[in-house]
Amino acid sequence: MVTEVTQLELTLPGHIQTAAEVCPNFEGCAAPICPLDKASLKNALWYPDEPICKRRGLGLKWLTMQRRIAKKAKRPERYFTYADFHGSRVRNPQGHDPDSGLAGKKLVADNERGSGQEGLQ
Repeated sequence: MVTEVTQLELTLPGHIQTAAEVCPNFEGCAAPICPLDKASLKNALWYPDEPICKRRGLGLKWLTMQRRIAKKAKRPERYFTYADFHGSRVRNPQGHDPDSGLAGKKLVADNERGSGQEGLQ
């Protein structure tokens, strides 16, 4: 059973697969947090009314947590990060306040680093 994306075997002998080869939805996907995009796992902000990864069969518990929050969120203006979903429970089930300043810092960091969804290497 896969517990983390780092344990997901994505290589064939002599060939490293790109994220687009692993996930048929990758190129057109609008999910801010992607299990195949390491930069999004570190930097992305996700709001409950935004898309969630549609890739099935990865066995990632945090995707299930994310789907539950999307269904039950009472305050869609509050955001979550990948770190909030890492663990046995959601760290901050109410989400983060976008006026706290962290959201702006994350967006600036994303723009400086480039938040495009590159293939795995």
